[in-house]
Amino acid sequence: MFHDRTLQKLPTGDYKQRFLTEREVIALLDEAQKDKHPFVYLFAKLLILTGARKGEARTARWRDMDRANRIWTVPVSKSGRSRRIVLSDSADALLDVLAERNMNLDIPVGPNDFLFTNPRTGTCYDSFYAAWHRIRDEAGLPEVRIHDLRHSFASFLINKGASIYEVQQLLGHHHISMTQRYAHLLPNTLRNRVEIVSSALNKASATLFD
Repeated sequence: MFHDRTLQKLPTGDYKQRFLTEREVIALLDEAQKDKHPFVYLFAKLLILTGARKGEARTARWRDMDRANRIWTVPVSKSGRSRRIVLSDSADALLDVLAERNMNLDIPVGPNDFLFTNPRTGTCYDSFYAAWHRIRDEAGLPEVRIHDLRHSFASFLINKGASIYEVQQLLGHHHISMTQRYAHLLPNTLRNRVEIVSSALNKASATLFD
């Protein structure tokens, strides 16, 4: 029997991570706002403000948004479970802009309607790839993927002091191992945290021997 020893097992999982800077995010959003697509700007901004997966945002319906409690419920996430996304003030305000955009295009915004409804098909978009490729090229960032907005959401959180556990909850990871991919972003934060103990002891010592 012939065996081809040159065959190799294909790698699984998404190991490529691209973390955008604040300037890069602003550049992308600026180009998205100028693009002819009626929703790509609001779509991209919702992703970077919430860390949602593109599929979760693409298929979201207005009934999923609890505006009173600032909670977006994803009925079925990638893990097969429902999950809740916390909406910031900016994300909540964006929903008002999105509703207005829909109404200006004569697209209904009832509970069962999609947030991002394709005016030509009357249902949710299949994807935003064509528009995304245009804006990333215009921004001079041809390698950036839509999913990198989710990675960057996590990066911003960690670099501003959020814990891995908090990021896990906000990203909706069922297992903490999924969130550990961002652990290498923590060193500066951890270095600051270890100063807490020495600072406390120094203050206690100063008080005791003052």
